[in-house]
Amino acid sequence: MNGILLVASSELLTSLQPEIAQTGLQSYEARTGAEALRLLAEVQPQAALVEVSGADLNGVQICGQLKSSPEALRVMALHRGEAFLHRAALAAGADAAVDYPRESAALRDWLMKKDTPALRHGEDVLLGSWLDDVLDTTAMLVHDLKSPIGIVISTLEVLISMQDSGSDGVMRLLRGALSAAYRQMHLVLDMLDLIRLDVHAYELDCHPCNLPELVKDFLASEGNAIIAAKKLQHEVLVAETPLVACVDATLIWRMLNALIDNVVKFTVQGDLLRISIHPEDDRVALTFTDNGRSIFPGYERRIVERAPRWKDREAGTRTSVAMGLPFVYAAARAQGGEMTASSDPKTGMTTFKLTFPAVK
Repeated sequence: MNGILLVASSELLTSLQPEIAQTGLQSYEARTGAEALRLLAEVQPQAALVEVSGADLNGVQICGQLKSSPEALRVMALHRGEAFLHRAALAAGADAAVDYPRESAALRDWLMKKDTPALRHGEDVLLGSWLDDVLDTTAMLVHDLKSPIGIVISTLEVLISMQDSGSDGVMRLLRGALSAAYRQMHLVLDMLDLIRLDVHAYELDCHPCNLPELVKDFLASEGNAIIAAKKLQHEVLVAETPLVACVDATLIWRMLNALIDNVVKFTVQGDLLRISIHPEDDRVALTFTDNGRSIFPGYERRIVERAPRWKDREAGTRTSVAMGLPFVYAAARAQGGEMTASSDPKTGMTTFKLTFPAVK
């Protein structure tokens, strides 16, 4: 029992090899949970490193499966700074979790059995100590936090229906309050569903969907009203031919809402928003481009990941609105897609780009 089991993507496996070489231990690589369990039975490694941040495997669940096996196995979860995944992996049974590669020294110490007490599981956390507790608490929060906002929304809708002969000023105030209430509802739900997406517990309902038509429907229903209220110039460049991807249409709608919310937050009256949907090799690409606040160089990856943001915003770079962009990023990856964010230093234009595998 002198080997290390590695359960991770090809990219991370390549990165881990120098770390393993320094320990003098042999490594056994697995890219799925089934492969990991087979290797565990065959070679009986002394420890396992499991990637929990990747979209291609449920690392949190694999941590639990490995710890449930009869073999005496030490399991460490590797994440990319996502505090919630750190806690979820520990709750699933992992002995330790580190932010890799930032905490690579702690990883080497752990492999050499120099455990860092701070990495051990044992403390209670806000959402619960076990994965089932986290999901139960999230469901409770969704129910409780929606209730008061739902009352505000329904009251405003009744008042607006009674104001047919009311003054324009009163109607503007009521519609503005209703829009703000819906926005608050979206922010709450996106934050809480990000928790479900993080632990691969969000129930997707994916079907082939014509994305240009979906975007047109969104703009006609909600998007154009938000853009008009901000008084943005906007262009919509949508392919006339169907561009089909297998996605969850309701989730895509919410992602579009979050992207619009970010545009509205970081633009001023008269700024430009360009929405484009076009084929790109074997994928469907959807872009939101605006000339609002830019993303500073070095923040392109950080803006779409769960991370503390207040210092970023104080520094002047563009950030997410609440957890909107991390929600869009996680939702895109859950549906087999990708998301990127960047600003062009020459034009000052900022682009958020979603791509999904095309379905013929």
